[in-house]
Amino acid sequence: MTNSSELFENEKRQKLINAIIFFVKKTRYCYKLKLLKLLYFFDFEHFRQTGKSVTGLKYKAWPMGPVAEDLFHEIGNPKPDMSEALTFRQQCFDSGKKYTEIKTKKVFDESIFTKRELLILERVADFFKDLNSEDMSLYSHDRKLPWKKVYDKGKGEGKEIDYNLALEAEPLMHELKTITDEELEYKKSVMEGF
Repeated sequence: MTNSSELFENEKRQKLINAIIFFVKKTRYCYKLKLLKLLYFFDFEHFRQTGKSVTGLKYKAWPMGPVAEDLFHEIGNPKPDMSEALTFRQQCFDSGKKYTEIKTKKVFDESIFTKRELLILERVADFFKDLNSEDMSLYSHDRKLPWKKVYDKGKGEGKEIDYNLALEAEPLMHELKTITDEELEYKKSVMEGF
């Protein structure tokens, strides 16, 4: 018998896999580094609005930007559910620089996402559609975003990026409000029992 915690984690896992499928299909140059940045913006924008991430990933401040370390390593050796939906293959640009090509095997399942999550997925994909990972780095390194605050010119390298920093960051979706401190505290207290 599956408990509610396992169901919740499975839901987050399915949302992660489907978010990857979505970004690979909807953006250009969606290799590993760009994907990690897209997921970061997706999770942190959702947290800014609701007080919770979508995928449950934990991001760390690496020199190249925010990285979901567990996913970064899994891409090299995907779990069965990930490898059923996606393929990851090392490639080389003409310059000799390596990258990880991502291809989809399954169709995106929008039914597992809320309307808000779908809206944020679309916005993140549209916003970064034609940027490569280096361009996205310039964007995130140049703004008062959570990665920059934690990384702090290398002093915070490898440290986890607290989702709460999203509440102080410049939003991607200005038309949707940031969750209030009171709402966030209420949600945390309600979720403690789960």
